[in-house]
Amino acid sequence: PVTQGISGLTPGTTYYFRLVASSVNGWVEGNIFSFTTRNPPPAVTTNAPSAITLTGGTLNGTVNPNGAATEAWFEYGTEPTLSVFTATDNQGLGSGRAPVAVQIQLSGLNSGTTYYYRAVAASVEGEVEGTIQSFSTDFPPPAATTGIAESITITGATFNGTVNPNGFSTEAWFEY
Repeated sequence: PVTQGISGLTPGTTYYFRLVASSVNGWVEGNIFSFTTRNPPPAVTTNAPSAITLTGGTLNGTVNPNGAATEAWFEYGTEPTLSVFTATDNQGLGSGRAPVAVQIQLSGLNSGTTYYYRAVAASVEGEVEGTIQSFSTDFPPPAATTGIAESITITGATFNGTVNPNGFSTEAWFEY
C-alpha cells in the first residue's frame, strides 16, 4: 500500500489525482480520481439589536455561508442560557463566501422584559450558534386619563383624572 497525506488545500475545491509508479523498467500511471474538499461550517456573529420598542425590536447578525448552501435564524427567550427559546423562521442565505447580514423584526413581546437571543446558521457542514446577546424592551410611559371637571363655579372648577405610573415614580399635573 502507498499513502500520502496532503494539507493546505482550498476548501470547497475539486482536486484530481492519480498514483504514478516508476522503476528502471519504465513508469505507469494509475486511474484518475477526484475529490472535493469540504467547506467549513458557517461563521456566525450575533450583533447588537436595534429599534427596541415597548413590545419588540430588531435582531441582527452576520453569517458567512463559507461556500455551502446555508440557512439562518434567531433563537430568543427570557432564559439567559436559552435553554428554552423560540426560533424565528429560516432565512436562505445562498452558498457564497462573504458575510451576509441577517435580521428579523420581533413584535408582541412583553414590555419591560429582558430577552436573550443568538443568531444560528446551518449547512451540510454543520450548525453553528452565535454568542448570546440580550436586550430589554422599554417600559411603558405613565398612562394619564383626564376626567370631567366638577364643582364648576363662576371663578373655578375641580379637575379630575387618573394616572397609572406603570412601575415608576411619576409626577402628574393639569394644564389649562
